[in-house]
Amino acid sequence: MEVMEKSIAKERVERRRAQLEEIKCQYGRAFALLQEKWVLFTLHYLTEGAMGFNELSRCGKGINPTTLSQTLSLLEAAGLVTREVHSTIPPKTSYELTEAGRALKPILEAVGEWIARYLSNLPCSVKDEIKCRAIKS
Repeated sequence: MEVMEKSIAKERVERRRAQLEEIKCQYGRAFALLQEKWVLFTLHYLTEGAMGFNELSRCGKGINPTTLSQTLSLLEAAGLVTREVHSTIPPKTSYELTEAGRALKPILEAVGEWIARYLSNLPCSVKDEIKCRAIKS
């Protein structure tokens, strides 16, 4: 009887270990996506509503069009953004958050509040110091 109980306990431990590995894998995938350059920026601006490519590009001073395009494609593939091509001349493309993307809004707002509370005095990098001074004044 004791051998059987040990076997059942071992199976439970193994199942739980597998569940924890899957959770770790899911977190890893999420963090890998969210840490990509310009992803959080893009999600943040799209929480305000649909935006065109050029509009997004203007919001992100310093992002080159290729990087923005790759970021939007990544977010579209992840199911966080939809892309709509409007048949106008010239053609216009707009991007909008999906339900899954909109679900990130409270998280992004919480990050913004955290930044304002804890990082507002963090010095800018040397490269961005002039921009930060301009924003603060």
